[in-house]
Order: sequence, then structure tokens, then C-alpha cells
Amino acid sequence: MTPYDSATGKIESGSISQQTQLVLENIRNVLSAGGASLDDVVSCRVYLSSLTPESFKEMNEVYVRYFGESKPARATIGAQLLGFDVEIECVAVLD
Repeated sequence: MTPYDSATGKIESGSISQQTQLVLENIRNVLSAGGASLDDVVSCRVYLSSLTPESFKEMNEVYVRYFGESKPARATIGAQLLGFDVEIECVAVLD
């Protein structure tokens, strides 16, 4: 999921924190539409355009607020992203 803002129809180009929040809201909405929640997520891959300690910290502060105690497995990967700084893919398991 990318930092796509459905209200504007555009990719968010704000800070990594803003982009991460939008990505996780988008993931939450998709999961909800499928009858799941963030608690059902078992693993995530986080792609950052800049894999620096500062970028990771900024993303992680938002990520932890959303996942709290559920703490799915996670890999964080540096990647060339086109026009945004954060992309997250998740795997969720339903009973």
C-alpha cells in the first residue's frame, strides 16, 4: 500500500511520518472491508526510499502506534520508490 490519499486522488508527498500514517490508514480500511483488522496482520514488509536511522525512527514511531501489542513480523527494506518515501505490504490471517 502506498501513501495514496483518496480524498485528493494523489500520492501524499509529506514527511515520512505523514506518509506512514496514510499508508497504515489505507491498510486499515482495506482490512476492514475484508472483515479483518490490524490485529489480524501476521507480517509486514516496509519499503523506505531512504533507509537511514532517522527515516526508520520516523516510520517506526507511527508504525508502533498502529500495531501496538500485536507486533507482526516485519522486514524493513531500502527501495527505490517513485514519488513517495514509504510503502507497506501486509499479510493478514482470518479464522
